[in-house]
Amino acid sequence: MSPHQTVAVAVRVFAVWLATYLIRTTPFFAVSFNGHDSSGIVLATAIVTVIGFGVAATLWFFPLTIARKLLPPAAAAAAAAPAQPPEAWLSVGCALIGLWMLASSISTLARNAFALYYVDRSYGTEIPTEIKHGMLYSLLNVAIGIWLILGARGFGRVLRWAQNAGLHRPSN
Repeated sequence: MSPHQTVAVAVRVFAVWLATYLIRTTPFFAVSFNGHDSSGIVLATAIVTVIGFGVAATLWFFPLTIARKLLPPAAAAAAAAPAQPPEAWLSVGCALIGLWMLASSISTLARNAFALYYVDRSYGTEIPTEIKHGMLYSLLNVAIGIWLILGARGFGRVLRWAQNAGLHRPSN
C-alpha cells in the first residue's frame, strides 16, 4: 500500500467516526435544552450538524485528494514499503481502537466521577443507579481500551482461537 492509500484509508475511517459521533451527540442537544427558549440553540445545532455531515461526506468521497494535499509529491515516488504481516496490522488496528476507546471513555469517567462526588457531598443520599451504571460502563471501556493498547497480541490469539474453535476435534 502506498503512503497516499494509507492516508486515504485513515481519512475514510475518520469520516466514519465523525458521522457516528454526530449521530450520537446531536439528539443530546435537542433533548437537553427542552423547555427553555432554545430556538437559537436548536438552529445552531442543526447548522453545526449539517456542516459536520458535509465534512464527513467530503472526507468519504475524496480521500485520495485529501491525501495528495497532506503528503508531499515525493511520497508517491518513494519506493513501496515492504509488506507487513497480518499480525502487525492487527496489532496496529487494536492499538488504534484501544486508544479511541480510552480517549472517548476518559471524559465520561471524569463526568461520572464528578457527579458521584457531587451527589454524595451535596445530597448525602443513595447514589442514583444511572451514575453507578455509567461508572461501571466507563471503567469497563477504559479497561478494554488499555487491554487493546497493551495486549494486541493476546487479542489476536483470542481471535484466532475463536475462528478455529472446534475444527480439530475428532468426529464421532
